[in-house]
Amino acid sequence: MSSSLFVADGKFSPELQSVFNFGLITRPHQARRSRYPSSEFTNDAVLVAQAGKEMALAKWEAIQKGESADCKFLVGSEDSAAELVFGSKVDLISSSLFFKAALKGQFKEQIQSNEPIRIDFVEPKIFKMIMEFAHTCHLNQNPVKSLEDAIRLAKAANLFLMPPLVILGTKLIKKSLSIENVWKALNLLLPEKNLASVCDSILSMRTLECLKQPTFMGISRDSLQYILSMDTLNIPSEYPLVEACAKLAKEERDWSVMDTALPLLRLLTLEAKEINLLAEYLTDFEKKAIGQWLVFNEVPDVAGSRLCPEVTPRKRPVTFRNRRFGEFENQEPPPSFASLNCNSAFKPQFVNFK
Repeated sequence: MSSSLFVADGKFSPELQSVFNFGLITRPHQARRSRYPSSEFTNDAVLVAQAGKEMALAKWEAIQKGESADCKFLVGSEDSAAELVFGSKVDLISSSLFFKAALKGQFKEQIQSNEPIRIDFVEPKIFKMIMEFAHTCHLNQNPVKSLEDAIRLAKAANLFLMPPLVILGTKLIKKSLSIENVWKALNLLLPEKNLASVCDSILSMRTLECLKQPTFMGISRDSLQYILSMDTLNIPSEYPLVEACAKLAKEERDWSVMDTALPLLRLLTLEAKEINLLAEYLTDFEKKAIGQWLVFNEVPDVAGSRLCPEVTPRKRPVTFRNRRFGEFENQEPPPSFASLNCNSAFKPQFVNFK
């Protein structure tokens, strides 16, 4: 390229600038920027999204007042406290498989006669969240303010077959979960295991902390069965689970706790002194089967007993520490610097420059 294409101050000459202006050549920095939307395009998209949101809210407010509504629901477990909620069939059918089937089936006669559809299995507060999301895809007028509301919303969304709202509900639950309330959440979520799985992360990563929480004493049988069925828990052995179950049985003064726990506790992975903690809850046949395993290392026939036949320990979750040191792959962690017998020649030498 000849030097005549450039002017003295480093700018392009008018001839080459005209080529750029017509788009025949793209500057390198322009090529990079063209991969991403311009700020004007981004601002336009935000404005369009905001306008759509405002229009949806305006439509929902009109429907709530009974304007443009073609169906209505009487919501509440008791008739005296039931609330009237209006809706649009088009939005409900397009957002929920439950309403798609019900409005064309069992609710069809009530809609034709302009009678309210009775909903007595969901409380009004949660049903309003369902309706708002079905009509606007947002929860602005009825925000979720507590873990209990998030759980009720997720269970209701699961019942009304609204997958996007189920995803939103589980995200809200996970955002509010902690080791202090995980057992309460699990009690409320079960037996719906697709929702209870939101607790898996905290239960598997912080198992010992969760087991030591006072709220563990209020655990339901379904929740106890759920955690004992998990294959991955952050525990050094089965003993913390055994200890927690024994403490729960004594706290409730109910030996039936062991009827739930023993078929899932991997007692055959423990030593005799650790299993002894549950000796008072075991039958003679179960003690004999455990002794056969401990003495002869033969897998006992546990048919007809409450013993778990599993002889392999539970897996532990992969964390930064065990990825780095191979802690759970039967590898020894690297020795510390202090344990190395280093020659003095390899030690750092400090020189006095005085």
